[in-house]
Amino acid sequence: MDAAREAEATVPQPGTKRDELTPEAMAAYRVPNPFVRELAELAKCSGRAPGEIRVLDWGCGRGRTVAALGAAGYDVYGVDVDPGPIARGRALLTDWGIDADRRTLVIGADGATPFCDGFFHAVLSDQVIEHVRDLEGVIGEMARLTAPGGIGVHIFPSHRRLVEPHLHMPFVHWLPKNGLRRRWIELCLRAGWDPAWPELAALDRTARAGRYGDYTIGKTFYRKPGELRRVFAATGFDVRFEGMGGPGILMRPMKRVPGLRNLARAWQCHLHATSIRARKRTPAVSSPPSG
Repeated sequence: MDAAREAEATVPQPGTKRDELTPEAMAAYRVPNPFVRELAELAKCSGRAPGEIRVLDWGCGRGRTVAALGAAGYDVYGVDVDPGPIARGRALLTDWGIDADRRTLVIGADGATPFCDGFFHAVLSDQVIEHVRDLEGVIGEMARLTAPGGIGVHIFPSHRRLVEPHLHMPFVHWLPKNGLRRRWIELCLRAGWDPAWPELAALDRTARAGRYGDYTIGKTFYRKPGELRRVFAATGFDVRFEGMGGPGILMRPMKRVPGLRNLARAWQCHLHATSIRARKRTPAVSSPPSG
């Protein structure tokens, strides 16, 4: 399951994963609404206080969600494949009274985490699923960590989003992972679509196209909802998909019209962003034999 280490978040940009986590960055950060809603619902339905709900942020980066949910009272942890961002968040987490050495951990080379089975009531991820090569391995580890009846909330770009969100180029991820995709990336650069990653600033256009191509081919894995549903179901989760975002000027009026609501949701789910709401099945209890 060592390929599970491929579950990397987006390429770090200035002011994000490559910089120290600061109070100013935390002041500007908001925990995604699906996380807030589902955790509140979990607390309500279970009768637990936030401090009694153990939460894991898979792909935690510098630990912004760990810090924010910790400040809200949750018993929260984070894991990531990259030790760099974790290290850049530890000073702030410590200042906030969070034991960063215990709460933010690096995923092992085999894709495993050091927690016992069923340790968490909720496992969250934001912009991670589209970077997971070994989907079965990663979701399997999430399933191992999730208590029966526990939840998962996973936010990621939709597989048919018109503009690939890491390169900011149209249709890149629609193309096969071969020379055609690389040629399209170079054409996009010629047309002025350049994500301008700082670490590539000194390279010429052809070299930049090559590096962007390597990234999107080796580090992004967009999957259809059916495939995602199958993997989650095979590891013991019941799931539902919800669309997110999209052009508000269209989404808001469409959602007000009963006949267009499903169309709006499908548009979001397939063409913009998706959130998976997962619940770990509770094993059926067998009745003792009679007599």
